[in-house]
Amino acid sequence: MDILKEMNNNPEGIFFRIGGDEFSGLINRSKTEVEEILKKIYGDLIKIGLSPQLSISTGAKNLDISKNYLENYANTDKLLYEAKLKGKGCYILK
Repeated sequence: MDILKEMNNNPEGIFFRIGGDEFSGLINRSKTEVEEILKKIYGDLIKIGLSPQLSISTGAKNLDISKNYLENYANTDKLLYEAKLKGKGCYILK
């Protein structure tokens, strides 16, 4: 996705495609700054003007260095599915 590639060229963070339509990002910023980054990504998706409109749902949390990759992924994935239950275009930050 070009929007995420563009973000990778900026100091906000780096994004990876996990598979299918799932992406992951590592963003070393405050919760408020992460929310601003998500708002920009969501706004950029609207500007593309696809029909039907492309939407995303996001779950985000701080990386817990006391947990391994799978535990961090599982905890964040739970937030993603909470966001999906809220409806298209939602995000949850913890």
